[in-house]
Amino acid sequence: MLLKIPPRDIPGFTELVIELSLLYARDETEKANISAAEILKKRFDADSAAVFYENSRGQYRFCLAGARFPISIPAERWFECLKPIGDTGSVSRFGPWTLPGFESQIAYWLAVRLQAAGKTLGFIVLGKSGEDWAPHRDTQLPIISRIVEAILDIRVRKAEAESSAKITEERFQTLFTHSPDMVYTADARDRVTSINPAGLSLLGAEWATDILGKPVASFLADPDSRPYLVKRAIRNSGNAENEIIIKNRRSGENLFCLESISVIRDGAGEITEIQGIVKDITQRIMNEQELHRSNIEMVELTTKLQATQAMMVQQEKLASIGQLAAGVAHEINNPLGFLKSNQSTLVRYLAKLRDAWVDYGDGQEGLTRRMEERYHLSELFSDLDAIAEESAEGFERIVKIVTGLRAFSRIDQTEQLELFDVEKGLESTLVVAQNEIKYVAEVEKAFSSVEPIMARGNELNQVFLNILVNAAQAIKSQGRSEKGHIRIATESLPGTDSEPAFLRITIDDDGPGIPDNVRSRIFEPFFTTKGPGEGTGLGLNISYNIIVNHHHGRIQALPIKTGGTRFVINLPVTTEDTQAEAVEEIG
Repeated sequence: MLLKIPPRDIPGFTELVIELSLLYARDETEKANISAAEILKKRFDADSAAVFYENSRGQYRFCLAGARFPISIPAERWFECLKPIGDTGSVSRFGPWTLPGFESQIAYWLAVRLQAAGKTLGFIVLGKSGEDWAPHRDTQLPIISRIVEAILDIRVRKAEAESSAKITEERFQTLFTHSPDMVYTADARDRVTSINPAGLSLLGAEWATDILGKPVASFLADPDSRPYLVKRAIRNSGNAENEIIIKNRRSGENLFCLESISVIRDGAGEITEIQGIVKDITQRIMNEQELHRSNIEMVELTTKLQATQAMMVQQEKLASIGQLAAGVAHEINNPLGFLKSNQSTLVRYLAKLRDAWVDYGDGQEGLTRRMEERYHLSELFSDLDAIAEESAEGFERIVKIVTGLRAFSRIDQTEQLELFDVEKGLESTLVVAQNEIKYVAEVEKAFSSVEPIMARGNELNQVFLNILVNAAQAIKSQGRSEKGHIRIATESLPGTDSEPAFLRITIDDDGPGIPDNVRSRIFEPFFTTKGPGEGTGLGLNISYNIIVNHHHGRIQALPIKTGGTRFVINLPVTTEDTQAEAVEEIG
């Protein structure tokens, strides 16, 4: 940075420049700024002087004349102090003003910003209490600031260079040490001068001393090829890639490798160093050979896969039936329990009635009164009525469950399209899935009383069951203390010029959701995120086939912003007038 001498001699200016220059030459620590502030305070006859700056560690500080140590301040306060100072190196006058952390104000201040390469390095402030600054002081302070700017700029650049060099060195050392590939250097005679741990492992050596100083050619299965490989790199502007075979010293195994070699020259064109990176591609070569064999077997495997898929589809159906049976058994068990209990109570009460009638046959006077007092016949008859009512309710629940099961499976339905009430199908599916859902989620139904459509009801019920069970299992996997939420909605979408009328079923859950990288694959056959034995990966694939191929509809899995997954099913609305056409297309 160039310093311009002021147009006229300022008394003591030369001594001040020398004094500051010697100060910063002797002391490279931050405390030099304290001494500089003291010199400026003395030379300018100021009541207070301070140098504000950002050190090499990014800390905002100021050094006050008379202080023992630099004072740290928050960045916000540091920049607030800059506000009354101009954007250039010219002197700013302002006041009254208080130094950060001090209570007393000083009336008159001079300040100059310290800048280098368009960057603010800091600023100098000088304060007087009694009288304002003389005009000639405005010409002195900018010259002094250039000296401080130059010193601070040099120190900042030096710190940045040292930090950058250290970071670069550490990065190269980390790359060299932790690289999974062999990295080596060799001298002009192609003898190894350094090698990383991966290289020792690749060569089958335990210690670097076993490798250093030895020719690179001695580690190749074909040592005579090494001179040719080096010459090839020299002809190709000092760089080349070679396929080589390395002989592992420990196992004797030949390893197929890809080497990137660089030949380094000095200013006179003489070779000073050879650098190389060697990647083991043995596994890749073996994989390519294995792939060739696999292609030969692919036709047989494809045939077996088709048979396996058919078997697994059947297993998936059996699994659904198993879930269905388990749910029904659980639901029947509850009403059956209190029916059996009530039955036992009826037996005991009937026994008491039997004893009462025996007493009645004895012909004793006042028998009716005594029987009422002793056996409480009125209460017994009342309890019998209540028990009979509860038993009837229990049987009604059993009938409802069995009816729901029958509606879900639709055993009497043919393969043809029939008029199907989607909302009733959802209701019956909820009965079957109740055992999976009731402990983990509350179900909200937002039905719109949509009209029945032509469909295969048993197949749609299977789709609804797959999605509802998956939603319940997803919520359960979170291990939440509170129940989750499943919402089922239906609505009719009128047709347009480009789209037919649709019935839309939406099933939302507030589970963990499906990751973006998985969502696009959930309808693929055999794809599952569940553990071994927990899922076949065919449930959603079968659902997709039922909706898209059997019913010409659409099914999508969408993310919910608040968390969870939304399955949207659009089914085309067909009337009885178009039933024959639909049956022909789907059948």
